[in-house]
Amino acid sequence: MVSKPGFDANLLSTHNTGDASANYKKLLTRNDAPLINRAIGGDLYAPGSVFKLVVASAAIESGKYTAQSKLPNPRTFT
Repeated sequence: MVSKPGFDANLLSTHNTGDASANYKKLLTRNDAPLINRAIGGDLYAPGSVFKLVVASAAIESGKYTAQSKLPNPRTFT
């Protein structure tokens, strides 16, 4: 995995604990949440689109469908 933080990490690596603490608090309040590791961040993104790949792969592997198959897409929830 790659680490490419959206902030200057040097702001937290200072010998002055007061400055480091103040900079950390500023990062915690940013709207873009730069301290969250989005690669392993848990429930930050819904898994729906990722799971579509699993379902499509299983359908094609079953032999019942091809990549060109058209599936019913009703406008109702069941």
